[in-house]
Formats: sequence, C-alpha cells, structure tokens
Amino acid sequence: MEKYINCLKNDGVLAYPTDTVYGLCVRFDHIEASNKLRNVKNRPKEKSFPIMVSDIVQLDEIAELNAADLLLIRSFMPGPITLILPKKDIIQPWMNDNRDTIAVRMACDEILSKIIKEVGVPLFMTSANKSGEPCINSFQEIRQQLEVDEIYEGIPKQGVASTIVDCTNNYKVVRKGPISQEMVDNLLSVDEAVKRIIKMEAIFDQLVAIEPSNVIANKTYNKLYQELLTYYYKEWQYDYDLDSKHLIPQDLKRGILSEDAIYDLISAIN
Repeated sequence: MEKYINCLKNDGVLAYPTDTVYGLCVRFDHIEASNKLRNVKNRPKEKSFPIMVSDIVQLDEIAELNAADLLLIRSFMPGPITLILPKKDIIQPWMNDNRDTIAVRMACDEILSKIIKEVGVPLFMTSANKSGEPCINSFQEIRQQLEVDEIYEGIPKQGVASTIVDCTNNYKVVRKGPISQEMVDNLLSVDEAVKRIIKMEAIFDQLVAIEPSNVIANKTYNKLYQELLTYYYKEWQYDYDLDSKHLIPQDLKRGILSEDAIYDLISAIN
C-alpha cells in the first residue's frame, strides 16, 4: 500500500476500484496534481472534480453541513452516493471552478479510507475514462487506454456510477444511481425532532473518531464539543430506527451513556 500512498503524496494519478466504478484520484490540495488528472481525462477546465473523503470528520472540514445533510450522510455514507454541499473557505477557487458548492463522496472500502488518511488530505476522485466516454471497469483496459502512475488492481463492486444528490436544491437527485429519489425523499420525511437526534449522534461519532493525541489541534474539536453538550442531555436517550420508523431507547440498542461516562469521555480527550 505504501507505493499508492507515495504516488498520491507526490502528485501522481492512482487508478482505484471503488464501490461503483474504477476511479482516478489525486490529492486535492495541489494544483499540479489536479492539472495532471485533468490531462489524463481530457477534462474541460470549467468542470470540477468530485472530492473523496475518508470519514465524516474530514467531510466536515471542507463542507457546511445541516441536520438533513447529516441524516443523509449517516444513512447512505459510506455508499454509492455523491452529495453536492456548500463549500467551506478551505476550498480554493481553482479546486471547484470558483463555485459555492463541492461534490463529495466518502470512501467505502477500508483500504481506500486508510490511503486517504495516510496521504493526509481528501482526494479528487473521478471515473476512469476520457471525458464523454464510457467508464472503464478493468485495470487491463486502464493500462491500455489511460496514462496513470499507479493502478490498484481489483474489481469495482457495482459497475454503476454513484447517485448524485444536490443538497442545495431540495435534495434533488441530479444523476440517477443505486440510491433513488424515493429513498432520499422517504428518509428526509422524518420529522425535525428525529433529525436533531441523528445530528447529535453523528456529532458524537465524529468526536469519538478523533485521535485523543491530536484532538486539541483538530479545528473541528471545539465545535463538536459544544454541540455535543448542547444535544446530549436533551436527546441522547433515543435513536431512530429507519426500518421500523420508531424512536427506540438507546439502552435497547447499545446502552445509554451515563452523566459520569460522558464526563469521563470529555476528560479523556482533553
């Protein structure tokens, strides 16, 4: 795996089999890497690349998220879905053709997630093909047709591009894929109280995902800490079961955190 990590760190183009199709990726913070990927695909300059993140903490660093966004993320990510979200200031104009939004996916497989974490930044990830041509779904064809620096040999799981949902336009599906508009609409019909519960749980997931040794330096920590305290006492006692569409006491699923336990957690990561 080290050669793939070094390839990306050094602005190389890596071909990788995702959960949908074979993808091409580069680190997202170097314009040289972005230009190299654009040349491999013959992609127009005005067409920006989707961004692949390793987890929700990394996603939160580049995109503005509301409760409904977090509900989609918690339910469908990692998975065959791309979300169009408002960007944060960390996104430079050249990264997304100076738009107000970015398109984001989350790595579905453990190896790719680890590669992204080791590179240290999200990746631009796009389908393995020349712009306007069909997707390539085998590493043999990639070797024959595309000039890439490294190929991770494997087989894409679905062979179908991800669903794209525009979270800035009423959560409209703008590209059909494995996740339908009906699935999105049904999920977002959940009432506001449930959305707040799921948002709080997502915040808690982010908080415990942060490495204790790095937590003070992490820019998202203070916000997560404050939001956790805001939501914990009011709403941590319940979860929303998407199958039965009922609120379920947490102690029936994984146990309710006691007041002492939450303070122990906060003390441990301070």
